[in-house]
Amino acid sequence: MAEILHLKTAIQGLIFYSGGGYTVVRSWSSGIHLEKEDFDELPIWVVLPEFPSTMWDGAIFSSIGSRLGVPLEMDGLTAQGPLTEVARLKVMMKGSSDFLSMMGFTMVNEVGVETNITVDIINRFPPPRCVNC
Repeated sequence: MAEILHLKTAIQGLIFYSGGGYTVVRSWSSGIHLEKEDFDELPIWVVLPEFPSTMWDGAIFSSIGSRLGVPLEMDGLTAQGPLTEVARLKVMMKGSSDFLSMMGFTMVNEVGVETNITVDIINRFPPPRCVNC
């Protein structure tokens, strides 16, 4: 019985993207029915393709996430280090925010030399926008 309770707690509030829309898992009770709901914020997975291995650092990922919204987590491969050239971050983003396609950085090395770097950003499953609003 404890395992079932743990499973219910684990899936409560999960958000899935499927068929062009988001689905939120909530507890069911008698008389409940499906309804559409507006969300101010959604967790969005952003992909950073061809991310430079010299920048592969949790603090840098946190900074990127903070510029987009509220950083939540990085996926398992990203957390392990630069095993691939793709980094993935989950960021809580406002539906009304601009979904950037690139972001610029200035890196300063140990001797003080600055280098400007641009990172591409792919927003996985951004929420649809109302065209009439």
